[in-house]
Parts: sequence; C-alpha cells; structure tokens
Amino acid sequence: LRTALDRRDWHIVASIYNGAGYQKLAEKLSREPYNISLEKAYRRHSL
Repeated sequence: LRTALDRRDWHIVASIYNGAGYQKLAEKLSREPYNISLEKAYRRHSL
C-alpha cells in the first residue's frame, strides 16, 4: 500500500481497499470508480 501511495498509483490503492472488481461495480452502480475519486481528491487537497 505504501508503495502504491508513494507512486500515486490510485488503481492499486483502490484494488487494495475495494477489491479487484471495484471498476465493474462502479459501472454497474453508475458511479465514478474509486481510483478516479482518489486522484481527484489528491489533486484537490495537495495544491
């Protein structure tokens, strides 16, 4: 997890927290995938 965070690899972080099927679940629920939400939050709060 630490390596993924240091590299800003939001896909790996999302997979660790939500499981490998997080993208399909988000699509099924018409939601934004967690990796995209993480990236947006990082950009919003890191500036």
